Amino acid sequence: YAGLPGPSIETPAEVRFLKTIGAEAVGFSTVQEVIAAVHAQIKVLGLSIITNVNDPDNPVPARVEDIIKVAKAAAPQVDRIIRTMMGRL
Repeated sequence: YAGLPGPSIETPAEVRFLKTIGAEAVGFSTVQEVIAAVHAQIKVLGLSIITNVNDPDNPVPARVEDIIKVAKAAAPQVDRIIRTMMGRL
């Protein structure tokens, strides 16, 4: 997992580099949020939704509208996961 400052879509060169160093997913806020939480001694469980796939050899422009659509479609499933986990705490 690689945390980038965002909010911009990675370039093909950035994706190649990130794959080279072992990143299989990229996010804009998770890393910064976890750093802040750990600093405050808060336990963290991270959940991420893969909203777009960036293939540097076959670049297809990622549209923000499509990313939002995927995130909204995943929201009910994420809600179920969180509710299930909270019920087990």
